[in-house]
Amino acid sequence: MSSSLDQEDQVAVISRSLTCNEYSFYLSGIERVQEDTPVYRPSRHNCTASEEEEELLHPLQPTFTKDQENWFPGTEDDSSVVLCKSNCLKSHFRSLSFSCASICGTNHRLLRQPNQDRYCSLFIPPFSYAFGVFDGHGIYGGDAAEVAANSLLPFLSDELQRGTAPHFALDRAFRHASTVLDSSPFGLNSGTTATVVLVSRDEVFVSNVGDSGVVLGRRIPQEARSLKVESTSSVGEYAVEEESGDFYWEGCFITESHRLESLEERSRIESSGAFIDGEYIVNRHGKGGALNLTRTLGDMDMRSCGVLADPFISHLALGPYDKFLIMATDGLWDSHDRKLSPQNIVDIVANKLCCTKDACRQLLQLAEEDGPFDDCTVIFALFS
Repeated sequence: MSSSLDQEDQVAVISRSLTCNEYSFYLSGIERVQEDTPVYRPSRHNCTASEEEEELLHPLQPTFTKDQENWFPGTEDDSSVVLCKSNCLKSHFRSLSFSCASICGTNHRLLRQPNQDRYCSLFIPPFSYAFGVFDGHGIYGGDAAEVAANSLLPFLSDELQRGTAPHFALDRAFRHASTVLDSSPFGLNSGTTATVVLVSRDEVFVSNVGDSGVVLGRRIPQEARSLKVESTSSVGEYAVEEESGDFYWEGCFITESHRLESLEERSRIESSGAFIDGEYIVNRHGKGGALNLTRTLGDMDMRSCGVLADPFISHLALGPYDKFLIMATDGLWDSHDRKLSPQNIVDIVANKLCCTKDACRQLLQLAEEDGPFDDCTVIFALFS
């Protein structure tokens, strides 16, 4: 069965052109200091804006450009760019439309630093589409995320087209990206999260390290049961809020966040002998570093503390009630100094299903509206 791909215009929303200084790491980078208390990474609360600096944060003004590339050019000098791209994939089983958007966080903009998030999307013939979001951290976090993005999805595509089963293809692709990043100049003391979604006909495979999450939005008859997810690990929380009428919206994570909040991950880190300070894993050897993630790509200096690059892989079969997926970095989930539940997110975008670009924009506005926030990247994929 043949497939077709319709490319729409890319929308770029630019707030201000800021000069990026490669060596202006300031407080958001990981400082290597000979102290008992290391500087933690990554930090989202490292800057308080003065009145003069607040002038930089004026409302975003839209402009329109064309770009056929799948890769987000986050290393360019304009560090406050939002890219929003849409595509439509039609197959024998169902159609898929999606939009991708990313915005540089307030802290990075004030410090003249680039967006360290990356995203990518890749059509894999004949019926598959892969999406990836990567949240870099450390001095070379943006570079680490870009290396991972450029190595992971092409390798995944090659494996799938050789006939490798999706679970094994995802595992091999993550191991390949880890090896490539470790051999680069950026993998020693910087790293990235990595979350990849593979939509293959009526199946979804999700693989991740770190805390960039994926939420499934479902429109369910009141009498229907909750979703069951088959996974290599325990997956997510379920949040159900009934609505008037015969249907309600349900939002659930289909990824697990690799932080110390996970009892399983915390136990594993503790068994490695690592020192834990609050929500951070601390490396007391050498110059010392700290990380609030238990699984990442890169961060070779944290391997002795139990930090792994092995992904969690989940699988689910799409049913008639499954309407959309939201992939996002923690700039969305942890915005406003509070945790946004899957149900919060699904309720917000449920009335934007006619336009995937509008859904992405609304989620970015949600992350930004209360002031300082992390880089935020969103991919919204709609099934029909």
